[in-house]
Amino acid sequence: MDMIFAILGLILAIWSIRSICIKQQSIDKKVGKSVFSAWYFFNSCRFGSVAI
Repeated sequence: MDMIFAILGLILAIWSIRSICIKQQSIDKKVGKSVFSAWYFFNSCRFGSVAI
């Protein structure tokens, strides 16, 4: 089950970063939002797998 959460977190992080990068905005905003979204999905995946 942990592997499923890890794969799901990775897929969601990649999808969110792709969605952020295709929008028209400054490079600084893209980097900041991408780092935050990657951190968010990796941590939610890690905590979700520990709770179960």
